[in-house]
Amino acid sequence: MKETFLTLIFITTSWFFANAEPPIIFEQISSNPEKSLSKSISNRTAKGDVNKDGLEDLVIISYPNDSSKIEDRDEGFIIDNNQPTLVIYFGTENKQYKKFKEYPNAISPVGYGHMCYLSITEKGVIRFQFDEYDYKDGDPHGNDVFLYRFQNGDFYRIGESHSWWDKWSGEGNASSINYLTGKKNETTHNGFDQGQKRTSNKWTTIEEKPISLSEAVQM
Repeated sequence: MKETFLTLIFITTSWFFANAEPPIIFEQISSNPEKSLSKSISNRTAKGDVNKDGLEDLVIISYPNDSSKIEDRDEGFIIDNNQPTLVIYFGTENKQYKKFKEYPNAISPVGYGHMCYLSITEKGVIRFQFDEYDYKDGDPHGNDVFLYRFQNGDFYRIGESHSWWDKWSGEGNASSINYLTGKKNETTHNGFDQGQKRTSNKWTTIEEKPISLSEAVQM
């Protein structure tokens, strides 16, 4: 009986490792870090000088494709719970990229349409934008934007903005925070009015300190 039990454990364990998604391996230094990544994942990338040394840097968000973490809801709606990884590479003088740091928890899973739109501004600020969609209807109804700048050995959030609107009434609200000035702005508006006419506008002073990408959890 004991031998049968141990055999069952071995078979179950072997099946798990045979079917488990292999871990994502990011090379320490490479001329093309994306090339070494598994073809079973999807990537979002952006290039720009994020550490202000005059060299092109590379930011990658890799989305695994582990089917065990994807829910197939009724009527064909998919909820993807795979945890993406953010990795930042600094450019080198010999036109390669050297890995600066991995951030395994900073980016939220796709869930239902919560994909990140990644870009780097002319000032070297990393911009993360997440659009929100109505479940099943598939229509956008808001977005969240986070801005990170390299300073003090890591990337720190210097600003963020959030907006939401109702597609039927047009009513919506928006907020933005500038951590450099310590100010927060909140507005309400109606999207059916020309130019997104504001119905209220409020400024407040905040005391929150900017967090680093190392501290960020599922933006």
